[in-house]
Amino acid sequence: MSTETPSSRRAVEKRYYIAAAVGSILIVFAGFARTYYLKGFFDAPPILELVHVHGIVMSLWFVVFLVQVALVASRRTDIHRKVGVGGTVLAALMVIIGVATAISAARRGVSPGPPPLVFLIVPLGDLLVFSVLVAAGISLRKKLSTHKRLMPHGIDGDTDAGNCAASVRVHRDGRTAGVLRAD
Repeated sequence: MSTETPSSRRAVEKRYYIAAAVGSILIVFAGFARTYYLKGFFDAPPILELVHVHGIVMSLWFVVFLVQVALVASRRTDIHRKVGVGGTVLAALMVIIGVATAISAARRGVSPGPPPLVFLIVPLGDLLVFSVLVAAGISLRKKLSTHKRLMPHGIDGDTDAGNCAASVRVHRDGRTAGVLRAD
């Protein structure tokens, strides 16, 4: 028999979702600190306006995710639903800007290792998964147990980009060296 009570389960879930949101933000920050968030402190090359807009929109998504989790944890689902409307618009904007940024990067020859057109499948695949999971989460928002499990998975692919940026180093000859350093 389980000694777990519904209130203790909710407390664990609250901590889990808040930890996941904060952890995701930290992963993305670590991954893009040198080239975006703390760019002024490092000798990083200039970034295109489109990449900057992409960075702002993606950062907003992670902040909105944390706010949404905190609202649910504090039982402010009335505000959570209102913020969710803006989050839906932001999600659509992320897909549009994400596709444009990925194609722009491939055209400019940007890739962490494989040929840019081959690597293009990674961000486009992440955006497809994001779109499906977030669209399902939004359309199933009245089924709370499903909604609360789908929405966090919508950030998985986004976190992958930060994780990849934080963990991949490329040798001078272009071969991938593995988990070594941020940016």
